Amino acid sequence: MVQRQLTVQPAGSPGVGTIGNYNLDFTVTGTGPTSGTGVGTSGPFMIETQDLTIDYVRVPIGRMTAVELTLSSCIPNYSIESTGMAVRVRATYSRRKDSAYYDPSAFQQPQKFEVFAVSSDASGNGYAVSGGDSMTSGCLGPMGQIRTVQKYYNRRLWDQGGVGTDSEVNRIIDNCFNVGIYGREFGGSSVYPWNSNGFFTAYERYFMDVRDAGNPSNNGQFEEENFVDVKSGPYTYAQDSINDVPVMIDAVANMITNVHLYGAVATLKEPAYHWSSDRIIEDQGFNEYWEGRHDYS
Repeated sequence: MVQRQLTVQPAGSPGVGTIGNYNLDFTVTGTGPTSGTGVGTSGPFMIETQDLTIDYVRVPIGRMTAVELTLSSCIPNYSIESTGMAVRVRATYSRRKDSAYYDPSAFQQPQKFEVFAVSSDASGNGYAVSGGDSMTSGCLGPMGQIRTVQKYYNRRLWDQGGVGTDSEVNRIIDNCFNVGIYGREFGGSSVYPWNSNGFFTAYERYFMDVRDAGNPSNNGQFEEENFVDVKSGPYTYAQDSINDVPVMIDAVANMITNVHLYGAVATLKEPAYHWSSDRIIEDQGFNEYWEGRHDYS
């Protein structure tokens, strides 16, 4: 992964805007100039950037398998059927007009990421099997964060009236989730959204739907989810792979592009008093985000 560093260099470095003899922007590494002859150009330019941060936590998905039932006792049995990632997302996209001086006129760098994984869950539990395996470096583990360490950056001359006439755009989503939660008013039929931040690491929230037989919580909560990186059975470190990282990032990117995320307090569908399934709306994301700008090399 590449860490961006702020520097001051002589004017004329590739990919760096200049006034006089000093850089205006940060130094960049990437694919190098896509066009240009090395002769400075005054523009105007189209400057395009993309950024993404993902907080993630692996959560259990289960069901009741049987009940030991007698006249004097009732003992339900549950199992972990699978686990999946709940994610909290911040993403930005910007396309702006810049009249600074650049040499060369065109430059592009891909978007790169780094994983900051934690080997235990929010309660401090580790997940080694009897053989004593540990979490492999570069894997997602039970929870953590994925950060953009090099933004996508694209610069070219501004299209001031051609077929693809440029316009300035600034998009941002923050504190958005692939799981939305809502509740039902006690003794009534009205529903209301719950703030997902308060339940992000609460396993009981995800384990069983309140409508499933044998649900142990009976708290009137309902949820809609788009889990990513689902793995069968109980989780161990041995299930992790470094290939999980790009797959999950691209899956989240697809949710952003297709507007398939929920706000922290999800938007209710109408009529709001109806408490059956699918009562909240996936309305967070923006079409300008594109996974094809990611680089995992």
